[in-house]
Amino acid sequence: EEGNSDADNYRDATLNAAHGQGVSMTADSDIPSVIGKGQLFDGAGDYITVSQEPVFDLTTAMHISAWIRVDNFDLGYQTIASKGGDAWRVSRTNTTDALHVALGLESEDDFFDIYGRAGVNDSSWHQAVFTWDARELCIWVDGAQDTCAASHASIPAIPANDHEVCIGSNPLANRFWEGGIDELRISSEVRSPGWIKLNYEN
Repeated sequence: EEGNSDADNYRDATLNAAHGQGVSMTADSDIPSVIGKGQLFDGAGDYITVSQEPVFDLTTAMHISAWIRVDNFDLGYQTIASKGGDAWRVSRTNTTDALHVALGLESEDDFFDIYGRAGVNDSSWHQAVFTWDARELCIWVDGAQDTCAASHASIPAIPANDHEVCIGSNPLANRFWEGGIDELRISSEVRSPGWIKLNYEN
């Protein structure tokens, strides 16, 4: 979509109609991407909110994917997308050039997370995928598995909450993304490794 801050102008392509609204997004936020155009986030306070938050209470399984481009990593856990601090959040790691995913347990300070190894801080577009199926939590980069860990014994489900989904930010901590994000997809159906690879290649 063209960068703007109009209500519901970032259109959800699914029947959920979970449209987004930009915060400090402008026409300059519209940039070329791998598939058409993506959005540029300046790392200084712009992001997109999605108010239809119950759709994204991914309590039993999670599959999140996005094309991302890093322009600058200068803050720990700069966020691709999040649903508060006590449900799910996907981001960079604290200090490295790789990716991170965290699932809430009981609170923002009680969570199960894993750290990737593949570097993405090279000003190039990469496809990032984060999956959880109650058995394994995984990170995939450009169609290949980066890292996986057996699911935390005390997390049979991801907690639901009332937070809006934020793209380019975790508003509870002001961890703003600096770079591009495009084709964000959030689903409760985990795809196979073959599907992830084929989706990246195509």
